[in-house]
Amino acid sequence: MACVEKVSVADGGRDKSREMVLIATNVRDYKDLAVMKLPRMAYDYYAMGAEDQRTVKENEEAFSRIQFRPRVLIDVSHIDMSTSVLGYNISIPIMIAPTALHKMAHPEGELASARAAATAGTIMVYKDRNLVQRLIRRAEKAGYKAIVLTVDAPCLGRREADVKNRFTLPPNVVLKNFEGVNFGNIDKVVREAKGRVPVFLDGGIRRGTDVFKALAMGASGIGRPVLFALAVDGEAGVRNALRMLKDELEVAMALCGCPSLKEITRAHVTTESDRIRRSLL
Repeated sequence: MACVEKVSVADGGRDKSREMVLIATNVRDYKDLAVMKLPRMAYDYYAMGAEDQRTVKENEEAFSRIQFRPRVLIDVSHIDMSTSVLGYNISIPIMIAPTALHKMAHPEGELASARAAATAGTIMVYKDRNLVQRLIRRAEKAGYKAIVLTVDAPCLGRREADVKNRFTLPPNVVLKNFEGVNFGNIDKVVREAKGRVPVFLDGGIRRGTDVFKALAMGASGIGRPVLFALAVDGEAGVRNALRMLKDELEVAMALCGCPSLKEITRAHVTTESDRIRRSLL
């Protein structure tokens, strides 16, 4: 996070006031900045998981245990990050993950997030279980390309932070949010999919390097929640968060010798299991 000085000039230039302004330099910073923007109840709802938070912690820590295996002497003067999702072309393999209650972060809610996704040339994944029939008909008329079905949360975990905060939905919010899938399982998921269906990941992503690791492990694309960026700076914050991840992914691809997404393979990363197997040889 960077701290810059903001100078305001008034009364013909005679009076000046100075204040220090914090700005996000990476996606993780938005979480810290959101603490100062959101009510405690809303922040904890977005930030916390169920009970001891173990899945939340593991989703992030799992990425740190994966190491890169860079390639050199490869022309990476042009990096192509474009891909397709179910036949729909997008500019980057980074989508806005299916999360609800955007209006609790910002008055423009999902509209601001969707506009930012369109500007970035990617898509916003949306899910809801209460108004599904009516929304499907509206989605078809509006030209939506796919509907994501949630199957990983038959019931919600006990979110103790919400209990302590006596969490209630604001009057303008009526949707639910569900937990993600542990990143540590992606190897098994990809193996079971056997190329028959694309695999998308939406947990633990904090850096463009995390995106690279997920792609190397077999994910077809990733989803990133943008609620903290939305809370801090609305649509502009979401655009900036997507840009940060894109720029970091571009650097990771260049350093690993991958000029396009199709060049990213399992051989570009090593996991703890890989290292244990090699030590036993």
